[in-house]
Amino acid sequence: MRMLNAHPRVLSGGEAFLRYGRVYEGSPRRPDPFRYLRRDMLRAGRRHYVFSVHFLRAQHLRPDLVDMDLEAFVGVMSGLGARLVLLERRNYLRVLLSSRAGELREDWHVPHGVPPTLQTFTFDPEIVEFGATRMRLVEWLEEFERGFTEARRLVAARGGLYLTYEEDVLPDPRIGYRKLCALLGERPAEVEVPLARANPFAIPEMLRNFDVVERNLRGTRFAWMLDAS
Repeated sequence: MRMLNAHPRVLSGGEAFLRYGRVYEGSPRRPDPFRYLRRDMLRAGRRHYVFSVHFLRAQHLRPDLVDMDLEAFVGVMSGLGARLVLLERRNYLRVLLSSRAGELREDWHVPHGVPPTLQTFTFDPEIVEFGATRMRLVEWLEEFERGFTEARRLVAARGGLYLTYEEDVLPDPRIGYRKLCALLGERPAEVEVPLARANPFAIPEMLRNFDVVERNLRGTRFAWMLDAS
């Protein structure tokens, strides 16, 4: 998103709905979230306005923010003329661990050229908190699987763009950047890669109780995630 925002023809609204929740936190009267979004879009003028949504029910579509299921949300966005892009990190375990490492560091981003710092921690597979919800680790991985399966279907049905972290970001973030520019009908501008991987470490290095998590996933269809990037 930062690379796309560096393009002169693009304005990024970032995580617009999360910002909406922060602006009106504790307020008894809040505007409709889509009304807030449309108002934010006006800042773009003649530029393309882009923003990101973490779409699981425990994330930005949860009751205290957008309060809408994914299919209804995609329908509203399509009605606004939005072009849909889905970015999936297939290793859902890495998503959960990176989120926890970021919370502990109180920083989720590492500038390009700065060596990442190894954050080690224990991870209880019986109680995993993510977004606004607690579930068992396997239940979370199933939730990601269901959510992304549905998201792929909805995005494909509307002619959207599907990207994966493993193929379009990890080798070189410019791969995904160029595909996004093509979707917008814009020539890619020369931009720097602003961020490096925050957690490039092997999972056994990060987890102090790797053996516990390994036993929890052994024999499940998610066991491969313990060894993959």
